[in-house]
Amino acid sequence: MELKAPCSYDDQINKIKSHGMFIANKDIAKDILSKINYYRLTGYALQFRKSVNDSNYVNDTTFDNVYKIYKFDERMRDILRKYIEITE
Repeated sequence: MELKAPCSYDDQINKIKSHGMFIANKDIAKDILSKINYYRLTGYALQFRKSVNDSNYVNDTTFDNVYKIYKFDERMRDILRKYIEITE
């Protein structure tokens, strides 16, 4: 099986936009994508797809909202991890 060639951050942004997600600030999006894997971040956007079999997003889906959901989940995992370690 041949692996896909890596995409530049610009290519990743263009792919996200081609599926209907709004990106207000391309530079901020590039910075975020340089820190968070594309597939990990877009996994948080699955709930915004038009349907299970459609890779396009519903209207008004924004990169900013998806990133906020990611950050919330990250903080929640940190909190839970702290208390799980205490109880162990």
